Amino acid sequence: MENWHCGVRTPQWVFIVKYDIVFLLLILLFFFFAYSLLGVYLYSYSVVMA
Repeated sequence: MENWHCGVRTPQWVFIVKYDIVFLLLILLFFFFAYSLLGVYLYSYSVVMA
């Protein structure tokens, strides 16, 4: 019984870890996109001001 429970719980843990990694990658991608957008905005703003 104990062995079966451990066998059931392990794939779930692996799935959660994989899901967390995907979630972190999405957050990083979002921040990178927002940072790039901000950089382009600031660059165009400085060009307009100059």
